Amino acid sequence: MISVFTQKYGVVETKPLGVIWGKFEQYTSKNTIMFDDIRRNFLMNPQNGLRIRPFREAHFNRQTDKELLKLSKYLKDIVPLDDLSVLNHKHWERYRPRRS
Repeated sequence: MISVFTQKYGVVETKPLGVIWGKFEQYTSKNTIMFDDIRRNFLMNPQNGLRIRPFREAHFNRQTDKELLKLSKYLKDIVPLDDLSVLNHKHWERYRPRRS
């Protein structure tokens, strides 16, 4: 994580994908999505961040939590795309693939 100063939040910790992109040439902004339950972790790469709901009280919610099932459907739907950074991941749960 890297510390970044913002006018809105002050100093915050973020997760820069540029570190991964710099070390592993097969990963780029076009084929990488970061999942997190804290949106500010995407400050350095907002187009590559996808916010998921936090998994809380696992012992109570284990049987009813469907977040990862929904996420897997989204990921299957976007596999054919060449550039994932053009998607608006903010509305990932409502995404519908284009019919060809």
